[in-house]
Amino acid sequence: MWFNIDFQKLVLWFLPFKLRKPKNVALLSAIVAVLQQIHGNWLNKRERNLYLLAHNGQTCYFRKALNDAFDNELRRIEIVNGNVFEAVYIFTIPEQQPQYLGKINIYGAEDNATSAVDFIVKVPAQIVDNRLIELRAEIDYYRQAGKRFKIEST
Repeated sequence: MWFNIDFQKLVLWFLPFKLRKPKNVALLSAIVAVLQQIHGNWLNKRERNLYLLAHNGQTCYFRKALNDAFDNELRRIEIVNGNVFEAVYIFTIPEQQPQYLGKINIYGAEDNATSAVDFIVKVPAQIVDNRLIELRAEIDYYRQAGKRFKIEST
């Protein structure tokens, strides 16, 4: 590839034969070392960008990216659809008319149809405890705009 450059060879190629003494080569190698470091940083950034471009908000790629970042060996992170339950209203406060509804389940506000989450990320508890901010940032990077999520410990 055009970007794989061996700077030590380059120093020798551009140095005339008369000047190829150990001190001159060492001096030019020391000067080129900074350029070599910048080039190494650029190669690392390029690899990271190629990885980010290869993964997107699709569930299979999203899950792979999260597992690669946080649980590379056991790969326990899962993404499941969010729960959506229709809200049951007993009565409004001004009405003051309670009704018997029988047996109903009580869900959190994030499980109601009007404010439901679109997907749930199930993560091992040790990852949630140690790296929650990084996990949220990674999820925010890959999720589609407007999608709401919740992180659950398993």
